Amino acid sequence: MSASRAFKSNFTAGELSPDMLGRPDTRAYANGAGLLRNVFIQSTGGLTRRPGLRHIATLPGPARLIGFEFNTEQTYLLVLSHARLQVFMGDAEVTSLAAPWTEAMLPQLAHTQSADTLLICHPDLAPLRITRSSHSSWTIGNWPFTEVPTYRFAALDISLSGRGIYEFTYTDIQQAYQANDLALVAAHLMHTPISLAYDQLRRLLHVAMEDGSLATLTLYRTEQVLA
Repeated sequence: MSASRAFKSNFTAGELSPDMLGRPDTRAYANGAGLLRNVFIQSTGGLTRRPGLRHIATLPGPARLIGFEFNTEQTYLLVLSHARLQVFMGDAEVTSLAAPWTEAMLPQLAHTQSADTLLICHPDLAPLRITRSSHSSWTIGNWPFTEVPTYRFAALDISLSGRGIYEFTYTDIQQAYQANDLALVAAHLMHTPISLAYDQLRRLLHVAMEDGSLATLTLYRTEQVLA
């Protein structure tokens, strides 16, 4: 029997898990691919090659990388390593500070940004704030609490899944939160995710795995792109 070929121009479902190969009746099968490497999926359904990488600096050991966007023209990369904070702008390191965290604390550091301040939390540290005053002027200090919170809102045995990426949304109709697994049809790409970064300009979510590999999620709800 001769092989048949079909023209395919829509990849809005992204790379599919091998478990989906026997489901040609699904929408994901029609809009997916068996293997996608070094490409980004566009909102129109097409593909483009990803940009290349270049070496910026050699780090002293394990580290957490956190994107810090003061505005659209002033963006930084914060590197948290053992007892050290390094700040990069473009290809250059603009400052380096002593920090109170250790290498063992890095995986559990939680953070969020508010304007020129990055808030850092860890179970074994008093809450910290990293404040930007200028390109080369950064400080690390404690939160100035008016009243110290003492209520425990969650049990201590709560853990996060290491096999998926979940989107938490609140629905007015059901008056409840929903947790959707965004990598449901591409679970084979999730090898213990440890960190993520969101590219607001291109609306791409980059996920770093424990083995050093990277995966990229494209999400356009209106255009029905989830890949």
